[in-house]
Amino acid sequence: MKSKLLFSLLGGCLLFVWQFVSYAGANLHGSMQEYTEQDQAILQYLEEIDLEFGMYALGSPSAEERADPALQEEYLKRTEGRPWAQLNYMDNWTNNMSITSSGVSS
Repeated sequence: MKSKLLFSLLGGCLLFVWQFVSYAGANLHGSMQEYTEQDQAILQYLEEIDLEFGMYALGSPSAEERADPALQEEYLKRTEGRPWAQLNYMDNWTNNMSITSSGVSS
């Protein structure tokens, strides 16, 4: 039991150190978070369509397409080679980590 706890803590520490180094120290993920000159246009459009805050997988199948095998095949054929995106949208930027997007303390 003690060895499982020890190895779990050691593994957790190793993961923490690796993530810190890869994101903050060496910035290995910097290319995935680059600036685009179209950022203000994109943000303005998202605000205009009144998108609720949250994470979205753009280009993913609908619930019906995920449930029906025939629709899954049609979806795969239709989307092969097409663009897709992951969107993490917050409707209210704040520099306070205890405040959520809606302005309510978590």
